[in-house]
Amino acid sequence: MIARLLNSNKIIHKLIDNINSGVDCSVLGVQDYVKYMIAREYNGTVLFVALDEATAQNLYDVWSEYDNSVRILTRFSSADKIANNAISTLTALYNDEISVLIITPNMLVDKVAGKNSLSCSTLRLSVLQEMDMSTLTKKLSDVGYERVDVCYGENQYSVLGESVEIASDKHYRVMYDYDTIQKIIEIDSTTLETIKNVDSVSIEPINVTKSMDVNSYLIDEVPEALIVINGTKSVYDNLVEYIKQYNQLIGANERPCKIEEVLNRMEKLTKLAFQNLNNANKFFAPKALFNINSLVLSNYFDNQKVLFAEIRRLSAEGYTVVIFAGDEKEKYKKLLFTLSPNVCPSVQLVETGRINIVCKKYNGGGIFVDEKLAIYTTHSLSGCRKKVKDNIATFDAEDLPKSGDIV
Repeated sequence: MIARLLNSNKIIHKLIDNINSGVDCSVLGVQDYVKYMIAREYNGTVLFVALDEATAQNLYDVWSEYDNSVRILTRFSSADKIANNAISTLTALYNDEISVLIITPNMLVDKVAGKNSLSCSTLRLSVLQEMDMSTLTKKLSDVGYERVDVCYGENQYSVLGESVEIASDKHYRVMYDYDTIQKIIEIDSTTLETIKNVDSVSIEPINVTKSMDVNSYLIDEVPEALIVINGTKSVYDNLVEYIKQYNQLIGANERPCKIEEVLNRMEKLTKLAFQNLNNANKFFAPKALFNINSLVLSNYFDNQKVLFAEIRRLSAEGYTVVIFAGDEKEKYKKLLFTLSPNVCPSVQLVETGRINIVCKKYNGGGIFVDEKLAIYTTHSLSGCRKKVKDNIATFDAEDLPKSGDIV
């Protein structure tokens, strides 16, 4: 499906080239399934920051149905048995087994067990290794495995005579000769029949252990990842609120968290933002701005030459151009007059097929008989297909431009 999108939409192709080249990008106007397909085209791990736990879970439920390399991590706590199998998720992340990890804003603040810490907490067993059975069972309990009479599920172990059965992601039987491991067998979890003998096995921890160092930031552990912000304003506001709560709960000797520190940590990663048309990007200044539905390639911030060239081209092709220039109305009018004779000298009502430069207090409206409409603004976007709304302070979701519009 992404191939069809790439073939039909050069903008997506260009966007994917940008993020794989380490260019920070901001994207407007795409649906969740397209966000997933864009993220999946990144050559590495993706940290996808959702608004909250409910949103993250909804995305995971849908995306994981057709991609088992999608995982979710919304909490990491040493106080309980950790939600969402956090240890196994981190292990898979550090082993490059995850394509998209869906997280929540708090995971940009909370500390986790780092790669080295998890490695040190992994229980490694091998044939002829000296480790008495009581030491093995104690270690299994320490890393979160439950002792049972018979292993029926994962994360359990049982003692049967001179052997210990361990049910992790696979089912193993560790056979003893006094205090030495004599044999390790992988067995079928249903029939308990032997599948094969193995020389060694690694048992990953399930819970945070007492010896585990939980002092790493998630984004520091995956410096090559792409971090995706799904809704910049909403995610930013939730992050600020979480930092406020976090600082209220920490001990007197702990250093408070600051939003600037989080943003600084993000600087090392390639960043991709999905945002609404009327929201500013509070996380970072994108190097490129894309509107998938409206076929826009250029980011005009601090680049008047590109802006004027684009306006000139659109005007020549018969587009109605509306520029909400705010206090710089007269400056833009003067500059554009030198480029095109099609600039309206005074805007009382937007004129079809011309370049209209208006101030931010403009209260007029316009109904356009064709679909060739371009709107440029540094303020809240006020336009949608074939009409400009009177109230430029708000922009409702149902009024978003449709495919074919240019914004």
